[in-house]
Amino acid sequence: MTIMPLTTSLEQMASMAMDRSWKSFLAEKLVKISEAAKCRDPLPGPPGAGDNQATMKAGGKPIAIAFLCLAGGVGILWAVIVVPPWIREERAFARLKSSAPKEQNEATESLAEMGSVKAIPAILEIMGRRASVSNSNDDFNFKDPLKSIIEKRGYEAVFPLVSKLNSPDRNIRSAACELLGDIGTEARIAIPFLVELL
Repeated sequence: MTIMPLTTSLEQMASMAMDRSWKSFLAEKLVKISEAAKCRDPLPGPPGAGDNQATMKAGGKPIAIAFLCLAGGVGILWAVIVVPPWIREERAFARLKSSAPKEQNEATESLAEMGSVKAIPAILEIMGRRASVSNSNDDFNFKDPLKSIIEKRGYEAVFPLVSKLNSPDRNIRSAACELLGDIGTEARIAIPFLVELL
């Protein structure tokens, strides 16, 4: 098992955590912390302390280093638990801008899983572009991921959808209208925008 240096940045740790299971990632970091906390030389004690140095150690590890390792472990847990959703969303959003359809499809599904409202306009744009090209090999259904985002976020998805009602592409406008209808009564603030389309 390879052990990463303690100087690994939070972004690197989070990206590594996404690539493999969180348990194995955390286990590696905790092993590294415990190795860093090992102390071969006894701590110098006050003059005349003699064997009382045992009170300054906890299982052969200095108490101060053990405390710092505990604080580092809390920081690592924060990085593993809190940071990755933001980073995952940004990475998926970047993949969504790719020109490869397969990568866009995977990114769309990933963003739908996360319930990313920010991705709704970009997904609608890709859907509109692909509909205008009408590639027979491309049978990806963009409406299912969009509906998944709407189910998760509800009212929050109204404004990104309303922003696409003025799109020059008829496919995008009709998809935005349909998705606003799927939101239901929470989307009633979109009624004036929909009336303008008539």
